[in-house]
Amino acid sequence: MLTLPDSFATTRDAAHSIAEHVLAPARFAIDGRIRLRPLPHGFCVPAVGASSRSISVVGDQFVITDATGEADATIQHLRQLAELADVELGTPTAFTPTQPLRPDATLDIDPASMAVIGEWFELADAALRTLASNIGADTEPVLWPEHFDLGISHAAVNFGASLGDGSVPEPYLYVGPHDMSRIAPDEFWNVSFGSAVTHEAIASVDDAVAYFTKGWTLTHP
Repeated sequence: MLTLPDSFATTRDAAHSIAEHVLAPARFAIDGRIRLRPLPHGFCVPAVGASSRSISVVGDQFVITDATGEADATIQHLRQLAELADVELGTPTAFTPTQPLRPDATLDIDPASMAVIGEWFELADAALRTLASNIGADTEPVLWPEHFDLGISHAAVNFGASLGDGSVPEPYLYVGPHDMSRIAPDEFWNVSFGSAVTHEAIASVDDAVAYFTKGWTLTHP
């Protein structure tokens, strides 16, 4: 079970804003995709294709790595990060951002909360990779900037991990069938989009795998 610092929600929202307004456009400019990747203590645009450039948020640091080396800066606001990443704020991507665009508002990033974000995504990543292997899904977890959640989709079912949102305020795992009308009733399905279980019930990767596996079994009897 995670221990959430008092700064968790503020840090989560600031990180989500960076993901939507800076990292997603940076990735989109490379290959038309918005996929991000989790890291210990943060997340990143990985080096893809012929590009050797990666852009990372690690704790309260913004890190750019390329063929010439590495440069970092303490996170202040979106305008600063966009300039460092050579991104124009407000650039359209494949989604409409949910976080407001406030270029000069201070981004309150607490490294302790970023460590918890990294811990949650690390657990979920391991569980999702195990699930994918067990059910024959040729896919790997993606950190999606628009929802700021880590997930996979296979055989018309989404499996993933959220840091908390309007549906469930704390970090949770979820199973979301694409069409709930085709799913037999069961107490497992406890939210409008399918099933969710909060971090208090997930103490290990094995717990997460067991939860995802139950969702798979119920959707593919």
